[in-house]
Amino acid sequence: MNDILTLDDSDLSEFDLMVLADHDNPLLPGTRDNLLEVPGMHGAHDMGSIMGTKPFNIPMGIRPQKSYADLRYKADQFTKFILDPYGHPREIKLMYNYNPDRYYMVKYSGQLPIQRLVSMGKFNLPLRAANPMAQSKVLTHEINWDSEKVTMDDSYLFGTVAVEDVQIKSNQTVQAWANWYAVRPTILITGSGSNVTFSANGKSFSLKNFSNATFEIKGDTYTVTKNGANGFSQKVGKQFLDLLPGLNDVQITGDNMDFTLSIRVRDQHM
Repeated sequence: MNDILTLDDSDLSEFDLMVLADHDNPLLPGTRDNLLEVPGMHGAHDMGSIMGTKPFNIPMGIRPQKSYADLRYKADQFTKFILDPYGHPREIKLMYNYNPDRYYMVKYSGQLPIQRLVSMGKFNLPLRAANPMAQSKVLTHEINWDSEKVTMDDSYLFGTVAVEDVQIKSNQTVQAWANWYAVRPTILITGSGSNVTFSANGKSFSLKNFSNATFEIKGDTYTVTKNGANGFSQKVGKQFLDLLPGLNDVQITGDNMDFTLSIRVRDQHM
């Protein structure tokens, strides 16, 4: 069963490892419930809930080795793989091969005792995703029949509406699509404009006057770059756009507009 998952696109057989039966892949992470208890009141006021981190527990076995020294070497090679050069847990891409269209970014979290059986070994690998959402392996504009990354085994919806290299010269509305759950997209702009405002789903922001400039506005990391340098001061307003599941209208207004626009979306799954 060594084909159940890959770590950083590496097959576990590279370390003579295999995933044993009954691995742990929770359907949903645990919740973080915000409850306000009031003295003398039954129950509590529900102030909302959000998802916590997502743990994984993967039982693994080391294939039979010629000697205990070889077993130890294989174990050491794998621990080196999941740690950075300073010995800290590093972020690793975890992909289950029965869900080939998505991945989690995880780190080693917990303890890693190993049961040594002469020339074999068994252990449970504890991992944790700080972001409990699985990320799509492609952006929405890459979901097309010519894609070399998307296969018929994936669950993508062909016909997804993507905004890619759209020429903006006047006030207009473009439509962008998101699958599964709400996301904050990356917005790419190249060209010129004055007081350009982007609005969608009740949120908006503007850009100051710019000429022959390139912007990358990443809503998921709250960053703005202009011509490759920090451009956050060029953004007016604290908000970033949210795209809800389905078709979204994105309004663009401004003056002297002559730029190309792309709205890049990486879908998220639970």
